[in-house]
Amino acid sequence: MNKKNKFYLCILWVVLCCSFFSCSEKEEEPEIPPVYAGLTDVSLKQTVNGKAAFEITGLNDALNFSSQLTFNEKTIKWSNPTLELPFSSLLVLSAGSITVVDAEAAPLTAATIAINQNTVKITFAKVNDSYSYLNSSTITVDVKTALKPSITEDELIDLNYDGLKAQSIFYGETQAQHIKSNEITIVSSINPDIFYDVKGDPRNSEYIARLNVIYFVPADKHENAGYRKRLSTLLLKHQLYICKWMKHWGYEEKSFGLPLDENGLVKIVTIRGKGNKADYPYSGGGNKMIEEINAYYAANNLTKYSEHSLVLTAINNGDNSDTPYYGLGKWCFATDAVDFAWENLQINPIDGTPIKSVGGLTNNSIGGIFHELGHALNEPHVGPSYSQKNDPAFKMTLMGAGNTTYGKTSTFLHHASAAVMNNCRISSFENRTFYETVTATVKITAVDIAGGSCTVKGSFTAPIAVTDVVVRFFNATETFLGGSSGYNCVGFVDKPAGNTFEITVPIEEMRANTYDYKVGVTMLLENGTAKSVSQPYVYRLVDKGGVYTFESEDIINDGSWTVTTSHALPVDEPISNAPGSLVDGDITTCLSMVKPGKNYNGVFVPDTDQVWATIDFGKPMTFNTIVLTNRNFQVYLNAKAVSFYGSNDGVTFTPIKIGAELPEATLNEVVLDTAVDYRYLKMTFDAWDASQGSTMQFAELGLQNNQP
Repeated sequence: MNKKNKFYLCILWVVLCCSFFSCSEKEEEPEIPPVYAGLTDVSLKQTVNGKAAFEITGLNDALNFSSQLTFNEKTIKWSNPTLELPFSSLLVLSAGSITVVDAEAAPLTAATIAINQNTVKITFAKVNDSYSYLNSSTITVDVKTALKPSITEDELIDLNYDGLKAQSIFYGETQAQHIKSNEITIVSSINPDIFYDVKGDPRNSEYIARLNVIYFVPADKHENAGYRKRLSTLLLKHQLYICKWMKHWGYEEKSFGLPLDENGLVKIVTIRGKGNKADYPYSGGGNKMIEEINAYYAANNLTKYSEHSLVLTAINNGDNSDTPYYGLGKWCFATDAVDFAWENLQINPIDGTPIKSVGGLTNNSIGGIFHELGHALNEPHVGPSYSQKNDPAFKMTLMGAGNTTYGKTSTFLHHASAAVMNNCRISSFENRTFYETVTATVKITAVDIAGGSCTVKGSFTAPIAVTDVVVRFFNATETFLGGSSGYNCVGFVDKPAGNTFEITVPIEEMRANTYDYKVGVTMLLENGTAKSVSQPYVYRLVDKGGVYTFESEDIINDGSWTVTTSHALPVDEPISNAPGSLVDGDITTCLSMVKPGKNYNGVFVPDTDQVWATIDFGKPMTFNTIVLTNRNFQVYLNAKAVSFYGSNDGVTFTPIKIGAELPEATLNEVVLDTAVDYRYLKMTFDAWDASQGSTMQFAELGLQNNQP
C-alpha cells in the first residue's frame, strides 16, 4: 500500500472513532413539563352601560352589565371554571337576557347559564375534553336588566340614598379561591313623587346646625322596612312636641334642626357594621359604634351637621337585648324595629288625642328614642313635682320615666329640660360660639326652711351670660347631682338677678317621692355649658298637721369651720382639692390626700407616716353621727377605715371611734356610742386600697345629732 492510501485510511479511522465516541457520550434532553394557568393568568373587568358608574334617572332605565374575562396562552387544567355575577334583588333577571360570546361576538355554546337567588352563574364546559378554546381568548358576558316592576316606594327611597354596587368573581375550582372584577357603582336620582306631607318645625331651615341621624345595621341584621319614612315622621312630630313645651315655659317657640331632603324626609346615614349584633353590647358597644361611624364618615368624605348625633340600631324580631341604649356625651343610642311608627302610638304626645288606643305599642321603644335624644341635646334627668304628677295634662317628664310613657299617657318636657335646650347649638338661630370651656363658679349660700316653703339662695361668677338657674331636690343617697335616681328629682327654674339667685318653692311638691332629699343647683350659660354644685345635707319631708316641711339633723357649717392636714395636698383642679373642701358644703369639691408610700403630683408620703385631717368647728359641737361622703369617682380612691378623736384645746385628743369601717361606695354614717361635745375633730386614715390609686378622697364630712 502506498503512502498516500495509508494517509487516507488513517483519516477515515480518526473520523470513525470521533463519531463513535461522540454518539456514545451524548445525553438525552429532559422533557419540560407544561405550565398550567393560575388565577393570576386571568383578568376580569366589569362595566354597566359601558362605564364604571351609572346614574338611574327613570324606573324603566335599561342596565347592561358587561363582564370581560381575558385568558392568556397558558394551558387550563381547572375542573370547574366559573364566573358569578351577584345582583341586587331590586333588579329583574332572566336567562334570555344573558349572552356569552367570544372575541368575534360568536355565542359560546360551551357556557352554561344559571340564575339562583339573583346571582348569575356561568359555568364553562370542556370541548373535546379540553379547555383549549379559552387559551388566549376574551369572553364577554352581558346581562341586560332593569329595576323590577314591583319595586316599592320604600325601596325607591332606599335606592336613592344608598345606590347599588356590583362586582363579579371568577374561580377555577372552588368559590373560596377567586379573583374579583372592579366594583360597579350605581346611583339613583329617581323622584318617586312621594306624597309625604308630614311637616315638623316650620323654622327648621333657620337653625345653624342639625342633628346627625345614623342608622346602624349590624352584619347579621337587616334594615327594617320603611325605616326612613317611619323615623322621619317620628322626628318631625317630635319637633312639634318640643316647640309646644318651649313656648309653654316662656322660651322662643323652637325645637332642634333636622337635615331634610327635597321630599321633606330626614336625611339618614345608613352604615353597615363590621360585626354582628353581639359585637356591640350595651357595655362598650356605643364607643365601638362611634369608632366605626367616624371611620365611615372619613372614608366617604362626609361632614357631620353638628356634634350632636342620634344612632339607631336596627333590630329584627324584637331582639332588643344587650344593645347600646343610653346617652354618651352628645351622642345617644337607641333602636329601631319595624313597628316603631307614629301610627302605632296609643296617643298623640303633642295634644293627647288618641291614635291607636287599642293595639298600640306597649313597649318603651319610641319614648326611649326621645329620652336618649334629650341626653344628646345636653339634658340630664329630671322628674315631675307632686302637682305635676297629679295633673292629667302633665303627669310624667320626658327626661324622667317618660321613656315608658311617651305616646301612651301624658308626658311633658320639664322646664329644666327646656332651659337646657334653649342653649343647645342645634336649637339656635344665632351663629355664635358654643360649648367653649369657661371658668365659672356657683355657690349655695343658704337653704332656708320656713314652714311649708324652702328658699334656696346662692351666687355665681361667670365670664358670659347666665340664662337660667335650676334647683333640684334629689335623692339623698346620691353623691352627684342628677345621678341614676335623677329620674325622679324635683326641679325648679328661675332667672338670676345679677350674679345671685333666690328660688322659693313649696315643700309639698316633694311629695312626688318618698325618699330624703339633698339640694343641688345648676347654672346654665348661654354657650350651652353648665356648672353645678350640690350640698351634702339631708332634708327629710315631714307632715306637720297638714303642712309639709323639711327637717334636717345635719349640723350645718356656718362658714367658720377650718381644716388642717398632716401633709401637703397634690394639685387636683377638677375637684378643687384643698383642706376646706372637706367641709365646704359642696360635694363637687373634695379633699384628696396621698396614700402612705405613694407619690402623686409632686407630693410624697413615706409609708410609715400617718395621714390625718383635723376640723376646727370654731366652738364646741354636740354630735352623735359623723357622715362621710366619698368622691364616688373610683372605689379604690375611697378610704376603707378611719378613726376619730375629739379635743377642746387642739392639743390633747380623746378617742371617739377607732377603726370605723367604711363599706359603702358613696356615703357612710359613723354612729357613735353616745353623743360627744368637742370643738376639734381629728380623723386618721387607717386603711385603704394599696393595690391601685395614689390618693384617698372625701367629698364632704358632716355632723348630725340624731334624736331617738
